[in-house]
Amino acid sequence: MNKTDLHSSLLFLMLKLEEAKSNPMLDKNFVLALTEVLRYFRDNGELKKAYEIQKDSFIDLAKGNWAKWIMEILASKTQEDGVDVELTNIDALIKECTSDEFIEKKIKDILGDQASKDE
Repeated sequence: MNKTDLHSSLLFLMLKLEEAKSNPMLDKNFVLALTEVLRYFRDNGELKKAYEIQKDSFIDLAKGNWAKWIMEILASKTQEDGVDVELTNIDALIKECTSDEFIEKKIKDILGDQASKDE
């Protein structure tokens, strides 16, 4: 498996684990096994690399013209409809979601604080 596929798979599994932990009907052994697998990749640094690549993708996305175009359409539509709502600052949102603190907290919240122990 190449690194791009590995990193995409790790991010997908993190999403699935987050969903699974909030579903009491899911098999607890599955949740424990998936948590241990992801902790392995956290401990060897691959999970962090996956989030770093995702961070770069988000930044590229925010710089794209289409993102600005979408926000202009939303602003125009809300003004046209007379809706009094404050639109999200995409740049600030991406900056927050791609910060090292946010990523580390996300990993810690999903996988727990416990690092793998050598046996």
